[in-house]
Amino acid sequence: MRTLHLAPKSPWILVAAVLIFSVGASAAEATGYRRYYSNDEYQLAHSMFHNIQSDLNHASAGSRSDLAQNKLQTLEQNWDRGRFDSQQMDAAIAALRAVAGDNALPPYRQDALARDLSILLDFRSAYY
Repeated sequence: MRTLHLAPKSPWILVAAVLIFSVGASAAEATGYRRYYSNDEYQLAHSMFHNIQSDLNHASAGSRSDLAQNKLQTLEQNWDRGRFDSQQMDAAIAALRAVAGDNALPPYRQDALARDLSILLDFRSAYY
């Protein structure tokens, strides 16, 4: 019985195969969200969305808070797809502004949401 050896005759063939694969993987990766913004921008945006969602969860201002969370979630999903819809951004800002302006919230929650609103407005001016 004969044994089949699959080792390449030259180590350079293996090196070439690895290089070709890595270039192909990089090209595929570049066609995703990275064509719109850098890794840092991607991470910072998700951190921002997460922080705002967390503040909204703590505020729990009923239906206004739920609406703002839904608008932000849609905005974040579209950010992942590289879609920048200014109307969605404006709707998310309006929903967050409504929650931040709720006088039934404790002042420290209103302050946190006001900061979130300011950050979201800066984000809009940078990307939308």
